[in-house]
Amino acid sequence: MTWCAPLPRGVRQDGQAVGLIWGQMADPQGRERIKLTTTLHVERESELVSLAQRAAADRSGALDAAAIAAAVARSGLDFSASAHGQRQRELIDALGEGGRLAVAIGVAGSGKSTLLAPLVDAWQRDGRRVYGAALAWRQSDDLAGAGIPDADRAAYSVFLGRVTRGQVRLDRASVVVVDELGLLGTRQLLELLRVQAATGCQVVAVGDPKQCQAIEAGPVIELLRRALGADAIPELLTTVRQQSVRERETSLMFREGRAAEALALKRADGTARLVPGGYREAVAHVADLWAERRAANAHDPDYTLTVSAPTNAEARAIGTAIRERRRDAGELGPDQVVVDACDQSGATYALPLAVGDRVRLFAHTNAAYANRGRGVIGNNGSVLEVRGIGAVGVVLRNQSGREGLVKWDTLRHPASRRIRLSYGDVLTIDAAQGSTITEHIQAMPAGTQAVTAFKAYPAASRHRRASYLVTSDGAERREIAARRPLGDARPIREADVWASMARNLARQPDTPAALELLERAHRIERGAARALQAGLRPAEQRAADGLAKTTLRRTWQRQHAAGHMAAMTDRLDSLVRQQGRVLDVLGRFAPALRDAATHALAVMRPALQQITASLRERRQAIQQQPEQTPAARPSRGPSFGM
Repeated sequence: MTWCAPLPRGVRQDGQAVGLIWGQMADPQGRERIKLTTTLHVERESELVSLAQRAAADRSGALDAAAIAAAVARSGLDFSASAHGQRQRELIDALGEGGRLAVAIGVAGSGKSTLLAPLVDAWQRDGRRVYGAALAWRQSDDLAGAGIPDADRAAYSVFLGRVTRGQVRLDRASVVVVDELGLLGTRQLLELLRVQAATGCQVVAVGDPKQCQAIEAGPVIELLRRALGADAIPELLTTVRQQSVRERETSLMFREGRAAEALALKRADGTARLVPGGYREAVAHVADLWAERRAANAHDPDYTLTVSAPTNAEARAIGTAIRERRRDAGELGPDQVVVDACDQSGATYALPLAVGDRVRLFAHTNAAYANRGRGVIGNNGSVLEVRGIGAVGVVLRNQSGREGLVKWDTLRHPASRRIRLSYGDVLTIDAAQGSTITEHIQAMPAGTQAVTAFKAYPAASRHRRASYLVTSDGAERREIAARRPLGDARPIREADVWASMARNLARQPDTPAALELLERAHRIERGAARALQAGLRPAEQRAADGLAKTTLRRTWQRQHAAGHMAAMTDRLDSLVRQQGRVLDVLGRFAPALRDAATHALAVMRPALQQITASLRERRQAIQQQPEQTPAARPSRGPSFGM
């Protein structure tokens, strides 16, 4: 890892001038990546850790074991019937008997609402008021199953806004239950912990770090592990949502990054589909599959089917195709209006509407009810049915069966004045997180390139009975071709496509906290300092003993001289070996010259042999020469001439 100190000019974050800190480090695949953070992130994370430690250490709000046991008995739930239930009971005790901050990890479908229900009952019996919050309204609505009243549940930002304005007054008799904790960023959780420190309320949070990640910066669950210790955060890593063992195992494989194994099982079951063609063909296939599954389960009044996609644009395209299937089935009337619409990201589009359409809201929305005044009809992420369309507004019916008139002006974006609606038969993976249905279709018409395990896992764990995964064969092949070198003529086989999909869906990108980045840098700095000290220690010891600090120069000189002498020895040996051949040549032309040369060589041979022997002895002596003493002077090395 390469590390750089904060840049002097910095950047602006939340209106503040802050230092920018960057580091270059290897990702889980060994590739070098640039990681960025700011001094403000470091300050926030440090404060979060400190407040979390302080709150967790305060056990004045802990329930006693008898109160928890009584609440479990009132629930009528038998947690002793299975290993999963026993683990749920352990988490109930850990959260109920914990400090003013208690945290647990629960995988998708682990029954978090089930284990929270007895705790909510016990807190309420103890005279405490329990509030519920999650990042999105739709997810906060799921806390109704834990027994938290409608008036006391809200989207996270709305709840904190109510606290800030004094509409919700927290004190030491208040409990705030946070669901889908992993979706929060550092700043968002820090705001709640500051409220906890000021009011003394109790915070109980449950989530999973391996589902959809926070939009804002900061892996909060990892920060809480740092603050409280991994052993202080219990985990429930089994699921009961899926009806079959095979489906439970498959969904958890996606969580563990074992996408290749999960895809192999789904291919064998026929629930992983590679659609020939491109984007439009995949969209059409998803719509046809939706119609097919609905028709196959028309006899089951409890059957539910949902579709999720990675982006709003993909969800809208599939929703439009499903709308045509519904029209073919006689479920829609003619289009009555086409509105200029937008989603929460600002994307704009024309949206035809007809009676029978299912639409998705993008904001907390009020409606006028016949003879019953006004009230909330849905929240961001709620899906409602269009029951009437007029000049003033649209009549919508929510899942509880209530119908109300929502004025067009109520649905308009404050800035663009466009209508904030989209078709509701398909949601993004993030919006669908937390839902439970009979069957689910995980649609990726643009391919899996932009989908990681953090998206694949929640999408593959919504269902009770079956989950279908659909992607475009053409999109997957284009990605493979783009990764290959130019001119690579190898054919792309179907096995290559499935392997590429497994690679994408298994990715779990490393998002270290700012504190972890700094710690890695400090470890590298300390390691470099220790390595430098260890490297200098022998030289410093030699100097203290009166020796030269290093033997590098003398060693090089010895090796250099020995090399020269080895070359000269080889040349002399060669001359001696060539004597016989020289005499043969001379004998062919002048026997007298051969006799004279023989006599001369006989005289020279002893001298040559003596020189050769002397050179070998000198070379051996140089190689074995002991280290110089303090009084010795370094030699310049021998010089030889012929």
